[in-house]
Amino acid sequence: MTHVCFVNTHLKHFVYNALYLQLRQNQIKTLPEGLPGPDLLNLSLLHLSSNKLTSLPDSTTQCTSLCTLYVNGNAITSLPMNGWKNMKKLKTFNVGSNNLDALPDEFVERFGEPDLKTGDCAKDETCTVRVDQNPVVEKARQVSKERKNAE
Repeated sequence: MTHVCFVNTHLKHFVYNALYLQLRQNQIKTLPEGLPGPDLLNLSLLHLSSNKLTSLPDSTTQCTSLCTLYVNGNAITSLPMNGWKNMKKLKTFNVGSNNLDALPDEFVERFGEPDLKTGDCAKDETCTVRVDQNPVVEKARQVSKERKNAE
């Protein structure tokens, strides 16, 4: 499975009423806009780790029912720019081991910059955010190391 799409209305009904979707290790490359999204009113856990995703749909941050989102171990290069403030139920977000070069301003405003030692963003104490093993963290570590060496 490399793409997720809904041709079967029964499958679509099942997904739109699901509490948990565990789709890890399926070689998924893309998700349709709306998965996840605002129509998934019951979805609390979405596990998409170890696929081949390069991005998340912008609708991801409109899925306000999400409590847990695992997208670690993909090839994600960017995150949705807006909507992070709306995900008030989000308690765990693991986006580690991807290809993120930067984090959106609204994301940083809510969760903070990644800690250089752990790679965790800890500004929002109600949510554990893991960003380690991404270029954005590695670059910050390198800059910090260069500053220390220059002193």
